[in-house]
Amino acid sequence: MTYLQPFFPALLFLTAVGLFLCWRRVRGPLPARIMALGLGGLFLFSWPPVAWIASRSLENPYPQRVLPEGEAQAIVVLASYVLPPTSTRPYPVLASDTYQRCLHAAWLYKHWRALPVLTSGGDMGGPGPAYAASMREVLREEGIPEALLWTEERSRSTREAAVYTTEILRAKGIQRIALVTEAYHMPRAERSFRKVGLSVVPAPCRFHLFGLTSYTILPGSEAIYWNENVMHEWVGLGWYWFRGWI
Repeated sequence: MTYLQPFFPALLFLTAVGLFLCWRRVRGPLPARIMALGLGGLFLFSWPPVAWIASRSLENPYPQRVLPEGEAQAIVVLASYVLPPTSTRPYPVLASDTYQRCLHAAWLYKHWRALPVLTSGGDMGGPGPAYAASMREVLREEGIPEALLWTEERSRSTREAAVYTTEILRAKGIQRIALVTEAYHMPRAERSFRKVGLSVVPAPCRFHLFGLTSYTILPGSEAIYWNENVMHEWVGLGWYWFRGWI
């Protein structure tokens, strides 16, 4: 869920209002303008080129390099979402974004530095183990030794992840980390960790790439997903700046 998740339904509602006013034959330009605003907003919000341009506003500071640039003492990977256990599936499942973050952290361990890997994420109030514990299992299955897997299981936000993770790392004498999260989320995450005193080497994954195909030209749900994420991050950056967290 994002801060602005109702934005797309609001555009649908605006379009419906315009259609209703046209159906009732309300005079004047207002019905047509409302419907045009709703339809135009729906098109732009679901159009891949707009989503790519919006994503670049957050991803641009981070070069799309394979390996991080700099030294670190540990790899920290942040949780996004984990599907809780259900009656027919009595175990948690990492959502695709969290899973990709874990895979990237495991790849860095194998191909960059064999450093301790700390997963960060609480239980968000739902059933099942903390997100970090589920992430730890995936990393263990990827071949990272149990002794080098640490967890932070209290955080429910990027800010809390920075605070609680720093407590664990400082107790182990670690001051410099490679931070793994998606590129669009990295500006807020990196600033949050720097604010609490850690040195951060950004290790972003899952850049929003764009190519000229029918899939990337026609409106679709993937563009809505990316646009919601970007709006979430810009609102989050503003809120974190206002609170003095970045």
